Amino acid sequence: MDLDSPSFLSSAGLVLIGAFLAWFFGQFQETQRERRLRASLATALLAEFRWARAMLVGLAENPDFTTVLELPVLDGGMASITVFTPSTAAFLTGFLTNLRRLRDEMSLKREPEAIRILAAIAVSRLPELCSALQADGGVMPTPPGTEPIGVDDIPRLLSAPSPF
Repeated sequence: MDLDSPSFLSSAGLVLIGAFLAWFFGQFQETQRERRLRASLATALLAEFRWARAMLVGLAENPDFTTVLELPVLDGGMASITVFTPSTAAFLTGFLTNLRRLRDEMSLKREPEAIRILAAIAVSRLPELCSALQADGGVMPTPPGTEPIGVDDIPRLLSAPSPF
């Protein structure tokens, strides 16, 4: 086989083009997967922060307010923090650090004023954090009770056979 022949060179060229296209589409799929992961995680965090804000405002107003500040999406999502931009990751880690200090104060019941201050700090950081998450592709969930629901939106459950 002659390595200088046109058929060999065109075959080698096609192989190289095929390898490049496979690599390119693989990179494209990976980028799309990472973008979806970032947007999904950001949206879940935004939904969780809606609930957390209500709890934090309650603590800032009344440090004896009994609540459990468990944020499973935030705690679990820290393993995937690299999908976010560095500024969003910094906001998230700062918020989580403040939240951990608040949880410690609540569990030890040391100083009500410290609980009030830490809760107020957390509430004040939420708007900036939510903006960063939205910039990273997160979608702020619609508040409950604000979606328009029509008769056509309600499933016809009464006509369904009973499973019992």
